[in-house]
Amino acid sequence: MKILKNNKGSSLIELVASIPLGVLIFAILTIVLISFMTSFQETKLYTQLQEELFDSIEVIRHGFLYDDLTGHNTDLPSTKKNLIGLLTANKVVFNASSRIIEVFPINLQGEAWISKAKFYLSDKKELKVDLTYPLGHVIGKRIFPYDNEDGKIKNKKIGNELQFQIINNDIFTVAKGTSEKPEIIGIHLIGQVRLREKGKKQTPDEDMRLNIRKVDYYTEVFVGNLE
Repeated sequence: MKILKNNKGSSLIELVASIPLGVLIFAILTIVLISFMTSFQETKLYTQLQEELFDSIEVIRHGFLYDDLTGHNTDLPSTKKNLIGLLTANKVVFNASSRIIEVFPINLQGEAWISKAKFYLSDKKELKVDLTYPLGHVIGKRIFPYDNEDGKIKNKKIGNELQFQIINNDIFTVAKGTSEKPEIIGIHLIGQVRLREKGKKQTPDEDMRLNIRKVDYYTEVFVGNLE
C-alpha cells in the first residue's frame, strides 16, 4: 500500500503574508536593544558621577597626586613631596564665596618656600586644584570630572552646557570653629550629569526629570594640625 506524501510548498501568498510578521519581530527586537543600550549608558554615566564626586572629596581630604611634583610610586622617598590636603593642613584660608579654599601643609623640612594647594570651583563649574611646591607648580588641574590620562578633555558639551558639572557654590564651610581657626570643615558637592540635550518642547522641570541626574554629597573633615 503506497502512502501519498504532500510535497506541496508554500504559496506566494503565504510567503508574502509572513513578511510583515518578520519585519514586526525585527522592529520589536531593535527597539528593545536600543532601549537596553540607552539605559545601560545612562546607568554608567550616573555611576561615574557618583564615583568621581566621592573621589573628589577624598582628594580634598588627602591631597592631589601629580607625578611631576609629588612623585611616582617608583621614585625614591627623598625625591617625593607630601600631598597637601585638609588632613595635613597647618593653615586653611577661606574665600568669601565658599568656592575656594587654600591649604598650607605642616612644614616638617623647614622649607623657606611655602607649599600650598588651592582647591576651587572654576567658572565652568568644574572642581580644580593649583599646586605650589618649592621645585615647581601646576595650575588648573581638574579634579572633577577626571582628566583623561592622555590629557584630552573628556567633559564634552551637550547642547550649550558641559555634561558634568558641580552646580552649588557653597562648597567649603566652617562646620565648627571660626574661619580664622576652623576645627571642622564641611565639604558639600552637588554634581550633575546631563544625559541628553533638552527637547524643544520640554519645560525646565521635564528637562531636569528626564535628561539630568544629580548626586548630593556632604561630609565634614576634622583638622587637628592647625597653627
